[in-house]
Amino acid sequence: MARGRPKKSIVTTTSEISKEEIKRVLRDYQSNAADAVEAAGAAGQVVKSAIERHNLNRKALRFTLGLAKMDPAKRQTTLRCLLEYAHKLDMFSDTDAFDDILDRMENIVTEVRERGGARSADPVVSQTVN
Repeated sequence: MARGRPKKSIVTTTSEISKEEIKRVLRDYQSNAADAVEAAGAAGQVVKSAIERHNLNRKALRFTLGLAKMDPAKRQTTLRCLLEYAHKLDMFSDTDAFDDILDRMENIVTEVRERGGARSADPVVSQTVN
């Protein structure tokens, strides 16, 4: 007779959850999962509607929605890196006579600087810097 490893005994675990409670957990999970699918569908419809109504770029809008979810420090880092990488890859050199990307960037910078100049300095930062 061939001798091999002895068969492992099957260990069964028992839980103290009742049949009714496990069924309730399953029902709650399925209900919440269905609600999540419905909410995701509704959110997707909002995006689709905005894209169609306002002629938005889908990828840019999705990227912007992702940025909006980030905390401010992470968002600033992402934006800074995006601009740096695009510049290093000469993506701003691909402009033609009808492209206004640099003008748009200049307008944004001007607006932000004007808005920032109107704000009063934070006293804590002023004390730290000065």
